Amino acid sequence: MTELDVFVGSTFVMDEEIFQLWVDGHSVETATHILFRRLKDFSPDYSKEVVLSYVLGQYRTYEMLEKLLWTPKKLVTQWAYQMTEQTKQCLIHKYYDLNLPVVREILNKKYSSRSRKDLDEISEKTNVNLKSCRRQFDNLRRIQKCVEELPGNTSDNIKNHFLLSDILANIYAAITFISVNRLEVSKRRLQCVSSQVLFNCAQGLMKHWGAGEMSKDASEKNRMEILEKEADSDIDLDRDFLADVCEIKLITEREKEFRTSVCAKVHKIIPEKPYQEIESSFKIFFKSSVSISSGLHRSREVKSFFVDLTEKIIEPLKQAKWSKKDFLIFIETYDDIGAHIVSRLDSRICETWKRYNKGIMLCLGFMYL
Repeated sequence: MTELDVFVGSTFVMDEEIFQLWVDGHSVETATHILFRRLKDFSPDYSKEVVLSYVLGQYRTYEMLEKLLWTPKKLVTQWAYQMTEQTKQCLIHKYYDLNLPVVREILNKKYSSRSRKDLDEISEKTNVNLKSCRRQFDNLRRIQKCVEELPGNTSDNIKNHFLLSDILANIYAAITFISVNRLEVSKRRLQCVSSQVLFNCAQGLMKHWGAGEMSKDASEKNRMEILEKEADSDIDLDRDFLADVCEIKLITEREKEFRTSVCAKVHKIIPEKPYQEIESSFKIFFKSSVSISSGLHRSREVKSFFVDLTEKIIEPLKQAKWSKKDFLIFIETYDDIGAHIVSRLDSRICETWKRYNKGIMLCLGFMYL
């Protein structure tokens, strides 16, 4: 007699609208009310009992699927629920999607059990359902716990383990970077800076200041030193680099040459800007940039990096009536001329200055509104 292996499964039918209501933390009753009200406009024959039964069935399925969603690779390889690849990706994307105001509030706290108990406060403040806040908090904590010790590119690690899109993986990587390095994002001075801008800045810092960063202009010796750090994650700041950044203050010996060259070129590009104002702004920018760099070897100074940029550079130049366009011209000119001047210094100081400037200029370009 021939033996047969029999597998019994069920075809999974996903209702995207109900899944979104479930992900958003709505109760069965609320979801039924919302769906019934919409269906009534198209077909008055539907009874509320039928809609309730349908919603209950969908909610039970999603609750059983949730444990698989905690580990998306298990979802895509399981056979109990027959579904298309498109459905699997939709489930994963919607489950790991983020509400940025909620994330901003969560970042103000540590990912601890105690913080999870405070989510009702975040729910009330952001007007987002508590269940949704808990889902996002748990997802953030789960992803950070998984990738913070992994070597290499954090965004790639997130995509590999959680099967997220490039955009969503990049956001989670930036959030993890901010969390691990305890960057302050909740101060009043930063309220006008959007979460997405801060995430863009974090991605830039990971690229230029992360432990795995490799400068295209680095010497062969530096390249070998960096290659030895391949096992590091880019959410870890390069502590050797941050220690070297202190030596950027040596450039103050060439401040007069720096100031004259930058101000003359900027005044030529923006002739309507009085030279005295450009010179005054240069002094603020130069002094603040060097001041910020000198403290980055200390964790508390890294923590206040975004606040320092706002307080010491962005706000003073805004008060000096620099438009976004003119400000970008100013910092690009500063960067170009600075690179030429520091090239005559010690090669290590030159490379450190260039690497430091890549990070700070990128952040300023995003944050100056």
